[in-house]
Amino acid sequence: AVVSTQSTGKTGFLINIVRRSISVMSSPVAKDIAGFDKKKLQPVATKEKVHLPGKEDINQEKGHNALLSEIKTGAPLKHAETKVKTHLPTSEEIQEEKSLKT
Repeated sequence: AVVSTQSTGKTGFLINIVRRSISVMSSPVAKDIAGFDKKKLQPVATKEKVHLPGKEDINQEKGHNALLSEIKTGAPLKHAETKVKTHLPTSEEIQEEKSLKT
């Protein structure tokens, strides 16, 4: 459908699209829609609902931001000692296991 760019706003644009697409149809509803006057529409004020975060949300975000800043700045790492724990069997344990296999 060809739409004129003379109408202002989204409402006028949509009404023009509807009028042009319905002009093909011939029904009482189509005639009512095609003859609709957009000046009859009342202005609407949009109200935005603002959801303020709770105390728990604020603390969680602070912790997250602190962690990110540590990652960015390269916080000093602590020295850690690695302890390798290996259990080597005694000679008695080896003899006992050999006797169980036979």
